[in-house]
Amino acid sequence: MIYTPIETELIRAATAKGARVLTGGGMCVHQGVDAFRLFTGITPDVTRMHRVFTAALAERDRAFGLAQHAD
Repeated sequence: MIYTPIETELIRAATAKGARVLTGGGMCVHQGVDAFRLFTGITPDVTRMHRVFTAALAERDRAFGLAQHAD
């Protein structure tokens, strides 16, 4: 799995064939959740972190003129 690009050629091909897919976005968020908890002792809000990740990725894509994606 890779974090970026979120929508790889493999993800697009699998989706086109009707396969259930997972991108690296979830892995990135959950690794961040675990790291935050290990360093601070505080369990972060996973939903909020996923929302921020998705928004930051969309902003990055807009800034670089990349295609929109779904995560």
